[in-house]
Amino acid sequence: MSKPIARHLPYHPLLYAYHIGSFWVVALLAGAVTLFLFGVLVFAHSLARPSQGDSSLFSQLYKVNSAHAAPAPLGLPSTTHLREMHIANNGAVFLKSTKITALSDKVLSVSMSWGSNDFLWTVRYSYLTSVLDKGGKPSNLSSLKVGDTITITGTLATGATEPTVEAQVIRKN
Repeated sequence: MSKPIARHLPYHPLLYAYHIGSFWVVALLAGAVTLFLFGVLVFAHSLARPSQGDSSLFSQLYKVNSAHAAPAPLGLPSTTHLREMHIANNGAVFLKSTKITALSDKVLSVSMSWGSNDFLWTVRYSYLTSVLDKGGKPSNLSSLKVGDTITITGTLATGATEPTVEAQVIRKN
């Protein structure tokens, strides 16, 4: 049996629903709508995340948009590609925006300039090395040529007389 509605109460859907005995139905529907909207937000957020198809840890951690890159320090020219060089204490190496200066069988020579300083690296690659195009899709070593700008992840080679990287991933910039 429904309760009588007082004439002096202003019209409000929840108050009306309470008075006619269906308050819990309306509350349940409001909760369902809230959960649905929360699900839509979670789904939209998952679409904005980077693709999980690229299995390289470095490529997921070091995705940098050049439009948001820090400005060059005073006295150094800014470039279209942010250049980085990292060597971790476990031997992991990350070289971003290096130029290929020479190609030979299983070895690349790359360089990175910083002002008047040139950093030269030897990069060893094998059939285990993943080569990716600009979009992060698989490519092959034959697509690389002298003058290309690439990003390299790998490990520091032990026993080498010059800075040498055992490449795990080579990606064109």
